[in-house]
Amino acid sequence: MDVGDARDQAPDDDKHVDLRADRPTASELLEIIAETLTTTVLPATAPHAQHQVRVAANLCRILERELMAKPVGAATVPETVLELDDEEAAAIFAQVKGLVQAKLAINKPGYDAHDAAAENAVVA
Repeated sequence: MDVGDARDQAPDDDKHVDLRADRPTASELLEIIAETLTTTVLPATAPHAQHQVRVAANLCRILERELMAKPVGAATVPETVLELDDEEAAAIFAQVKGLVQAKLAINKPGYDAHDAAAENAVVA
């Protein structure tokens, strides 16, 4: 069982204590670590090591978003999509798009709002 599954399951009886009520929460701790790395540690770090500090802060922020993310259903993609009709293809596309957007929200927030047409106009 992964951590997300444990968080989402309700206790079977009143004998369980919900540790998520403790403060600060894991996501709050990660936010505090990232902020400390960015505002305090980074300026005091030698230039050649600043990249590692930024990476560590970014990893904390990714973990925080992962902890806060809601579960997403898996896309049911057939082995081949070559013989699908338009309705089936549209349904699969919507599932895969939703899964990709959920992953991007964790790993690269805002990336799915990227304006590819505008970029193509600049590159072309």
